[in-house]
Amino acid sequence: MLQRLVLPLGVLAFMAPALTAPGGALAQGIDSRLPTDKAEDPRRQGNSARVTQERSPENDRTGENDAHRVAPAYIAPGVRVGNFIINPFVEAEGRYNSNIFAQPAARSDFITRVTAAGAARSDLPVHAVNASARIDSYTYSRYSSEDRVDGEVTANGRLDISRDAWIYGGAAYFSTHEDRGSPDDRRGREPTRASGYVAESGSVARFGAISLGADIQATRREFDDVSTSTGTPIRNSLRDRWEFVGAARAAYEFFPGYAAVARVEGNIRNYDSSVDTLGFNRDSRGFRTEAGIGVDLTQLIRADFLVGYLQQDYEDNRLRDASGFSTRGVLNWTPSRLTVVAASLDRTVVETVTNASSVVRTAGSVVVRHELARNTVLTGSAYAAYDEFSGLPREDTTVGTLARITYALTPNLYVTSSAGYRRRTSTAPDNGFNESIIALRIGARL
Repeated sequence: MLQRLVLPLGVLAFMAPALTAPGGALAQGIDSRLPTDKAEDPRRQGNSARVTQERSPENDRTGENDAHRVAPAYIAPGVRVGNFIINPFVEAEGRYNSNIFAQPAARSDFITRVTAAGAARSDLPVHAVNASARIDSYTYSRYSSEDRVDGEVTANGRLDISRDAWIYGGAAYFSTHEDRGSPDDRRGREPTRASGYVAESGSVARFGAISLGADIQATRREFDDVSTSTGTPIRNSLRDRWEFVGAARAAYEFFPGYAAVARVEGNIRNYDSSVDTLGFNRDSRGFRTEAGIGVDLTQLIRADFLVGYLQQDYEDNRLRDASGFSTRGVLNWTPSRLTVVAASLDRTVVETVTNASSVVRTAGSVVVRHELARNTVLTGSAYAAYDEFSGLPREDTTVGTLARITYALTPNLYVTSSAGYRRRTSTAPDNGFNESIIALRIGARL
């Protein structure tokens, strides 16, 4: 049982600093989804519903994963090439956004998104190798300055040493653009392009009732310079940096279905430039230590909840160090074979380029997914985030909701319709906004 309580990397990825402002601050890299166990989800067995490891619903606002959550009979099997299965797909989406610049004075537009992507996964009795690539093109009807192309390439794998020990690793390159709703968006003439790469490695080992794990990650982030509408340059390249994170975790199953869990994490954030546009040195060192409990009850409820302490110390004495309690939590509840409820909670320190040293973010979310029919999936989600700007009398609150229906016409063809809402209130003037999005998408896959 303990092997199902070791906080798999999917949970850790969601609970790490990857949580950003809902639909706002730049996504902290990408979710590499490294395969840390012998199956996609070692706790998804029998007739239980398709439990998902949601980092947070705001990170899947488009719902592109729902097309893979219908019944297996409505999912294309892919193309077999030797020991690999290739799954290519294309999507076309029409979207209406009531506030594309995420500002108090809303300006709306219609956006066309075209996606081409593919994934390859190994089909081996032991070990695992996976790779994927995608490219997204966004075209705006009125505001062509917002047109952009995003993409990513990932590769990862798992090496099985024994039944109870394995190592994993992976790398990824990403090229995206900062969301206009980010507190760090400086309202340039065009959105800020952000690119970089991630490398990660780790291991897991089980010794009876004890499980141990460790991982390290290095992330490179680069930001393009842009200009304001008046031609004034915005030196986003001063945000270029390296981020290093190392973590160790342990679990002890003291009673069937219940385990004590402990985790410690350290990070280093080094900027290329010695000072930013405000003259601050934003290099920092931080740590986070937590303990809690993991629960796994007969495939009906599984949860991990940890509390502890976090601290981020900045090289520049003028920047206030961030410290305080930390919390991480994830809950997956499967009330029936057709329904799953996933909830998350996280408090962490996020980088910023405002006058603050950092943002201490407390964010929670809940997702309810129901298989209405074998080829139809309904999804509803809600999230809230509270941001405290260290060193500034500024506080932001962001809330959002999303409703979505995905209908698979055949294993090779599906459609998705969604509607979402996002609202931010801020104690800083001219930083709140409301945004509504309606979208219709059609996809084809092999």
